[in-house]
Amino acid sequence: VDPRSAPAQQLFEYRLEKRRGKRSADEADWNALGRKGWELVGLTHKHAAFKRPLPPDLSR
Repeated sequence: VDPRSAPAQQLFEYRLEKRRGKRSADEADWNALGRKGWELVGLTHKHAAFKRPLPPDLSR
């Protein structure tokens, strides 16, 4: 298999945010991050984890 014909692997950046503890404050922050391309991928009592694809120029 020619490696040049393989689809490019998607790379991500990750972000960990400390939760504020108030649902309305967390939701407002998370919605703002979502508008910037961040996707919520994990949640604990203290933190929320987000990821988003790296732009092609930064993926190398």
